[in-house]
Amino acid sequence: DLSLQADVYYSKSYTEEKLQNNTEALSTIEVCVVIHEELRDSSNLQFGDSYRAMSRILATMGRFGESSLAMLKSKEIYLATRDSVGIAKAMMGLGIIYAQIGLYDESAKQIKERYRYMPNAPDFMQAYDRLNLGRNMLIQKRYAEAKLNYQEVLDGMPYPAEYSALSVYAYNGLIEAAYFNGDREEVPAVFEQMDSAYAVGGPRPDLDFLMEQSRFFNVLLDSEF
Repeated sequence: DLSLQADVYYSKSYTEEKLQNNTEALSTIEVCVVIHEELRDSSNLQFGDSYRAMSRILATMGRFGESSLAMLKSKEIYLATRDSVGIAKAMMGLGIIYAQIGLYDESAKQIKERYRYMPNAPDFMQAYDRLNLGRNMLIQKRYAEAKLNYQEVLDGMPYPAEYSALSVYAYNGLIEAAYFNGDREEVPAVFEQMDSAYAVGGPRPDLDFLMEQSRFFNVLLDSEF
């Protein structure tokens, strides 16, 4: 049964991806995609998911051009089946890929427009998107716009307990944006707020790194006076 074979290859690829065996994960998901192309069953949710998984693996390997094509294919399949959740996920994937290759405006467009398909998206999902948009703005040295995105994340607090670390990421971005935007007098107060948020969400390796990074800006500011 081809559908069953596709399930087996999809599951195996997912396992290899989680183990960071990207070459094996890619070759396995490619077999899954070939089977789905033979079946041509758009109603099978795994059809679009298999292309999205392929895109994700290719992006991890730094093959962004191929990754974007696979993600566009997944979006096309989701659109054909009116799978609003799948469409939104594919558009988020495209937003991340486009940011990786410097297409920041197109990235922002994909991230923002996905809410047409998810009108009741939870606040924490929109917060994640604001963090991504803020990072894009920082990379482009659009510091004032970056500050607005990070502030919107903070304005949406509190988030569910499992997403409480979002505020630490937002404070970190806000400190960097304020520093480079010339609003350096804001940094100490924001760092104090970040420290309080970290006390709730940390210690955790990713948050520890963000704290050290923001502490650097705070110390650097002290040395300028």
